[in-house]
Amino acid sequence: CALTCANGGGSDTTPAVSISPLPLTVDLGNDINRCIDEDGTVVLDAGTFPNNPSYLWDNTTTRQTRDVNQSGTYSVRVTDEFTCTGTDTVKVIIRKNPRIDLGADTSVCNGVQLALDAGTDGISYFWNTGASTRVITVNSPGNYIGNVINAEGCAKSDTIKVDMAGELPVIQ
Repeated sequence: CALTCANGGGSDTTPAVSISPLPLTVDLGNDINRCIDEDGTVVLDAGTFPNNPSYLWDNTTTRQTRDVNQSGTYSVRVTDEFTCTGTDTVKVIIRKNPRIDLGADTSVCNGVQLALDAGTDGISYFWNTGASTRVITVNSPGNYIGNVINAEGCAKSDTIKVDMAGELPVIQ
């Protein structure tokens, strides 16, 4: 890119001057390999630049940032008002976190055996009780934390607080 200043003509004998600013250095960062939730996104940021930059992503969007939710290779071109340009490309690998939902905190009667299920998304399960099964049965109050690792190597956890009070009704 270049900016040229010419003389005004007539008696002005100032020679034309050409200024060549440095090209824009666009940096989308290192390639990305990340676990995200099902409805999550990864934000790509082309950065801020002086001189009225315009942004053009490979999908024709024109903002400084772009949200992506699929694996792929993404590129952006930044051009300023002097037509200086810079480009960068980043490879994004998105892996989905497993789903785990132990439900809302709950209160049950003393003596109840409550099954907690960490869901079917995992290949490995770990509980703060030391158990390593998908489903555990609890019969005492406390906070229970389930951890799930899926086949993509992504991990997610959930916690449920179980209170126990009162007695089971006796049916006669």
